[in-house]
Amino acid sequence: MRRRVSTQCSWPVTGIVCFLLSASVQAGGITAFVLESHGDGYYLEARGLIEAPRDAVRQVLTDYATLYRVSPRIIESDLVAVSPDGTARVRTLNRLCFLGFCRDLRHLQLIRELSYGVFESHSVAEESDLSRGYARWRLRDRQGATELEIDFSFAMDSYAWVPAFLSRFVARSALRADAGALIAGIERTVRLREGQMRGD
Repeated sequence: MRRRVSTQCSWPVTGIVCFLLSASVQAGGITAFVLESHGDGYYLEARGLIEAPRDAVRQVLTDYATLYRVSPRIIESDLVAVSPDGTARVRTLNRLCFLGFCRDLRHLQLIRELSYGVFESHSVAEESDLSRGYARWRLRDRQGATELEIDFSFAMDSYAWVPAFLSRFVARSALRADAGALIAGIERTVRLREGQMRGD
């Protein structure tokens, strides 16, 4: 399933305000966030608390054809195939914006569940705008809520149009906003699914 959206901010002042607000307002639910530069890439570590049961969170995150529901960055998502060992081949199109300029980032990844609630993904560089990418996700039960842990190492040139002195700030702000928006999106999608099951 796919979704296309348009994202725009007017240039230049409103674009700056829009970007900074998205980085702060959408950062809810984050308990820890670290972004480090490693050579030509980055290492990201994020922790957050999702106000939803772990089983429900897992169901949302493994519904790969509708990942666009949980993140405003994802404008298309497709489950391309599932291999006999259960590895999912997932394609997404992600929109990154800075000062009113937007760029679409292609991402094809292979996602495998290592154990219940523990996933790893490898980016397929030949079909992605990431030159490399590896992520590990963990879901832990926290008395009816879910603790989400994400470790992500990657390299990309998607911020190449951003001045060098701003690139780290832009990446950190955007990725922190993404993590907060992801948590909010998961909670929203879980509530929507629960409402549909009750017939609301």
